[in-house]
Amino acid sequence: MMRSNYKVLFGILRQGSWFRMESSVALLNLATVATGFLLQIVVVRLAGIGSSADAYFATAAIPQVALSIAVHVASGALMPQLSQIERPARVTTVWAALRVISLFGLPLAIVLYLTAPHWVFMLFPGFAAAGVEESVPLAALAALAAPFAVMTAVLSSYLYAERRFVTNEAIALGTTIALTIAAAILIPRFGIVALGWLVLLRFIVQLIGLLAFLPFPGADPAVSSLRVVWRKGRILLAGAVYFKSDLLVDRFLLSLAPAGALSLIIFGQSILVAASGVLGQSLANTATPALSAAHATGDRVEFRAILRRKMFLIIAASTGLLFASVLLVPPITSLLTSLAITEQVVDLRWVLILLGGVPTGACTGALLANAHYAMGDARTPTLMTVFTFTIFLATKFFVFINYGLFAFCALTSVYYLLNAGLLAWLLRRKLRLEFAA
Repeated sequence: MMRSNYKVLFGILRQGSWFRMESSVALLNLATVATGFLLQIVVVRLAGIGSSADAYFATAAIPQVALSIAVHVASGALMPQLSQIERPARVTTVWAALRVISLFGLPLAIVLYLTAPHWVFMLFPGFAAAGVEESVPLAALAALAAPFAVMTAVLSSYLYAERRFVTNEAIALGTTIALTIAAAILIPRFGIVALGWLVLLRFIVQLIGLLAFLPFPGADPAVSSLRVVWRKGRILLAGAVYFKSDLLVDRFLLSLAPAGALSLIIFGQSILVAASGVLGQSLANTATPALSAAHATGDRVEFRAILRRKMFLIIAASTGLLFASVLLVPPITSLLTSLAITEQVVDLRWVLILLGGVPTGACTGALLANAHYAMGDARTPTLMTVFTFTIFLATKFFVFINYGLFAFCALTSVYYLLNAGLLAWLLRRKLRLEFAA
């Protein structure tokens, strides 16, 4: 076992240039996460732990859900396809995807924006009783931002297929920094609703920045160019719409908790999920092009070597991030917000500990799912995750109602770790059968 670990470590060191690229992406992602953490600190400090912050943290899930669905489909279907075709066809395919999103997503977002007063309190029922007036305009603006967030995911897939990982992350970091600075200036003057406008503007600016690196197509970007992506991605889309709605389910339940509980739990959860995103982008998603190429050439040794090296890095990094979060986040948050975070409705430190399985489970799960996608199999990980999520969803309602907030957090960790374990078992079985054939 020790010898195997040394081989993995020596394999990492031998791939110096690739490791430097991963490190650059990880550092940029980490800077983006730190800036996002600072934005949440700004919200907590300026809006306080209460209904206004609750309204922002709840409604911010709307574009997050849209973005996570888009990233899931893009990493599982669009990115592998873009990595295997020539650049002119790649550009045409991306423009076709943007056209489809514009034609269908923007009109839907406008309808949701205009009808927000009629659906907001169905998503967040606790806000109706508490009279959280900010939730309606914030939710309307979040819905309007969703299609722009989806288009950024498509363009990010293009840059990843072009191996321009650092460019993509640098644009995300720049827009996040601008958003945080603007929020600190405008929230005291115009209230928490100003942040809804800023989030919308952030996605638009990020979209424009990414478009600068997409050439104009040499041919008409016909929707037919998306036929292969659609065949592979439709089951991913159906599954993602189902299980990525977990973010909204959390907000639905937590809106029923005492004022401030939603802010603290989502705050702690978002830190760990964001840390998972850093590792997912820098380690799991960057593996997709290389895994796709290794599978296409039938290189069994290279495929397994990439997977083993990435898994080693993910487990080590996610464990370190968890310990750092538990030790550093509560005191830093208390210092920056002038609030006793451990003496609020819920103790932030316990929230982080109980959610501790999220980084490892989410990151290893993303890598293992991407390995399935690289082998051209979107069905297996999607159906399996839909199955586990259905059980998780039913259990979540029962646990929240009967055992409270801390049990709710612990259940989330169990789900992510169990999901990753099942994906690993399925991938091992698939690798044995396919390479044997």
